[in-house]
Amino acid sequence: TPYGHLEADREALNEISGDELRVEGEAIKNEHAITSEVAFIKKTFPQAKFLPIILKPGVSPEQARELAKKLFELGKNEKILVLASVDFSHYKDSQTARENDQESIAAIRTSALDKIYGLDIDSPAAIYTLLKYSQLNQVGFELLNNSNSALLADKPDLESTTSYVTGYFVK
Repeated sequence: TPYGHLEADREALNEISGDELRVEGEAIKNEHAITSEVAFIKKTFPQAKFLPIILKPGVSPEQARELAKKLFELGKNEKILVLASVDFSHYKDSQTARENDQESIAAIRTSALDKIYGLDIDSPAAIYTLLKYSQLNQVGFELLNNSNSALLADKPDLESTTSYVTGYFVK
């Protein structure tokens, strides 16, 4: 990063590793959901170590739940930040994206795990993991912002957008 090297947390990797977890350095190098976050993490938490995880399509709710439990156990021994970098609606007009996002935000706010895999989002498994982790920590969702590429570009008539939901969890 422009702020120095962000060290991998190999100890955490060993703690959460299992049969279905593989190290694929090339996949991580090209994943914008990870590369767009590393400079922010290094600047904000200069001493932090980093454990990027990509949840591929096909990760089941059971697998996501198990990952959340492993992260929760990991967080008992040290402070951790669990960050999900997930696009929401894709290829929809601005109004449809906003409607889809309202459904997603409602499911996140109420921790409706049973609805997550039916939402219009890139990675239901990542959101499911994050929500299960938040439940285990007994924290609730606070929305910061919801927008989409049409609104950000000041072109509300665009037929194809990507939407974004930004928030955090707090007790």
